[in-house]
Amino acid sequence: MAWPPQRSNPLPASGSAWNRLRAQLKAQWQREGRACALCHQPIDYNAPAGKPRAFTLDHILATSHGGEPLRISNLRAVCASCNSARGNGEGRRSRFDYPTSRTW
Repeated sequence: MAWPPQRSNPLPASGSAWNRLRAQLKAQWQREGRACALCHQPIDYNAPAGKPRAFTLDHILATSHGGEPLRISNLRAVCASCNSARGNGEGRRSRFDYPTSRTW
């Protein structure tokens, strides 16, 4: 096995292409008033990065699991707190994987 191990997807979710796509989707989804795809609460599209309700892009299939980083169908709008809680799902369950006692 070669070291360092090769990524399953060599395209990073960073750089100028990522920044352009993120800005485009943020503007579009802000106009639509899109809520967080995980908790369904409103996203604060004007909040600075790091704030709990701030806009972030989430890869539905994590790039570390072979998801394509620049494919729009693999992206969704989520708040920063949900994206942080979800992680990449590798080796553990996120809080969104557990059933709830109520229908929301």
